[in-house]
Amino acid sequence: MTTAERAALPPSVLIQRVALADQPLIRAAVAVVLALMCTAVLIALAGKDPIVAYRALFAGAFGSIDRVAFALNKATPYLLAGIGIALCFRAKIINIGGEGQIAIGGLAATWAALALPAAGPVTAIALALAAGAAGGA
Repeated sequence: MTTAERAALPPSVLIQRVALADQPLIRAAVAVVLALMCTAVLIALAGKDPIVAYRALFAGAFGSIDRVAFALNKATPYLLAGIGIALCFRAKIINIGGEGQIAIGGLAATWAALALPAAGPVTAIALALAAGAAGGA
C-alpha cells in the first residue's frame, strides 16, 4: 500500500491495519493466548486444574537444557518441512506431503546405509544422502 493510499483511508481503518497487519508478532501472541485460554476451558471442563497442567507442560518443555535439546531435536525436521512447504506455497506450487517426505526420505537413507556396509564412510554418507533426497522428493 502506497503512502497516498494510506492517507485516503479513514483513521479507524488505518489504526486497525497498523495495529494488526504490520505487527505479526502481536497477532501470533494473541493467537497463542487464545489457544491457551481455549485449552484451559477444556481442561477445566474435564475436572482438572489448568494451572497444574500448564505448569507440567512448561516444566516438560523447558525444565532443563536436556529437555530443550530434546524438543529442538524432535521439532527440527518438522520446522524444515514447514519452511519447505512455505517456499512451495510462495512459488504457487502445492505441496502437502511434508511429513511423508520426511518418513520416506529417512527410510531410503537408512536402507542405503544398511545395504552398503562395505562402502567407505564417505561413500556411504554420500549414498545415504542421495537416497534420502531421492526418497523424499
